[in-house]
Amino acid sequence: GRLGTAVLLVLLPLIARAGVAAHGLRADSAAGERGSWRATWAYTLLLTVTMAFTPIVWPLAVVLGIGVLVLRRGDITAYGLRFVAAVATPVLVLAPWSLSLLTNPSALLTEAGLDLGTGEASGLDLLGISPGGPGAAGGILLLGIVLAALAALLREDRQFAVRTAWAVALV
Repeated sequence: GRLGTAVLLVLLPLIARAGVAAHGLRADSAAGERGSWRATWAYTLLLTVTMAFTPIVWPLAVVLGIGVLVLRRGDITAYGLRFVAAVATPVLVLAPWSLSLLTNPSALLTEAGLDLGTGEASGLDLLGISPGGPGAAGGILLLGIVLAALAALLREDRQFAVRTAWAVALV
């Protein structure tokens, strides 16, 4: 099953944006400006929904939250409360299932969806961006995406962003 991965791919940009806003890390924010509680609760809600499908996001959020606490150690009280809210709420809302994750850490690596056990994708499948499995579209159907990405190289106003995206995709 790739349901958890699909949910993560949809919600990850929203989580990142809400997390940046919650911790006052936006580029357009003033030097001492705190993040809002509204953004903190939006981040917490998105983290809770994503954790229900892909539990590995919770320990990653804890590590990133500790990094924010180190970065914002001058205002530890305000950011400490935000950290506790963001980390404790998913565990409490998803209890008792989430408590079983804490007692069995290997379950953090599981995700929602059926395990069909149909085998693994070959190297050629991965090169063609086909995940393998039943009902998976062949790589030839994704040719339009590759052509659009190649056409993006022709744009002069976004060269840096396009080349960075290509570098990440090729790595």
